[in-house]
Amino acid sequence: MKNTLWAICAICLLTLAACGSNYVYQQEKTFANGVWTYRDSAVFEFDIQDTTLLYNLYFNMAAQPTFEHENMYVHLHTAFPSGLRMSKVRSFDVFDPQGNMLGKGSAPAKQHIMLQENTFFNQLGKYRIVVEQYMREDSISGIQSVGLDVERTKAKK
Repeated sequence: MKNTLWAICAICLLTLAACGSNYVYQQEKTFANGVWTYRDSAVFEFDIQDTTLLYNLYFNMAAQPTFEHENMYVHLHTAFPSGLRMSKVRSFDVFDPQGNMLGKGSAPAKQHIMLQENTFFNQLGKYRIVVEQYMREDSISGIQSVGLDVERTKAKK
């Protein structure tokens, strides 16, 4: 009876461990008083240890109803382990066409936005992504935080 109980416990623990998170990196930067300025860059650094897998990258943003714009422009700067750098401007909708805030979560508009799906990293090592607000104003009110999630998929390149 004891051996059976131990075997059941071991199977349960292995099952729970197998269901663990596929995120290799999750980080968030909060902004004082919900104001994101040009100088408040969000810096995210993560290590990639397996170049055979595919990954999903998500941008997270928590906005408040005081956010006065339909969308949010950000400038993404990526630094690769080799020293190569790449930049890209992206726009994310904060409101739908009816004026309702998009997203769900602890903030009225917590968004989990796909940046890149099934992407691969061809170099082992540290990657750095810097996110800057890229609006026409220096200070943007109504943005509580931004974040980056890197999710390991089961697929291989």
